[in-house]
Amino acid sequence: ASRPTLPSGQRAVEAELKQGKIVVLLFWNPKGADDVAVHEALQRFFAIEPDKHIAVHEASASQVTSFGSITRAVQVYGTPTILIVNRSGQVTTLTGLTDAYAIEQAIDEARHS
Repeated sequence: ASRPTLPSGQRAVEAELKQGKIVVLLFWNPKGADDVAVHEALQRFFAIEPDKHIAVHEASASQVTSFGSITRAVQVYGTPTILIVNRSGQVTTLTGLTDAYAIEQAIDEARHS
């Protein structure tokens, strides 16, 4: 019996979690003002503090399904939405306009949970 093919995003995230990384998924729309602000906050955060223990993925809201079981239990109703997946696969969701400080706090919590 052949295994069903996993969506590409799910495969990537599962591989990163196996490596002990925390995964940050940003679902955003480059046409939305809040989305652009959150995208820039995320970029600034990782420019200041590059971390090889964190993997970041960006996708549009229409690509939620490409993350398969990672996003199945989490509702992405709109953009911007950030999902932070800790090493145990628990997901923290940040929605709407979020600043770099809030992102950093959520990543710190994921790191220690």
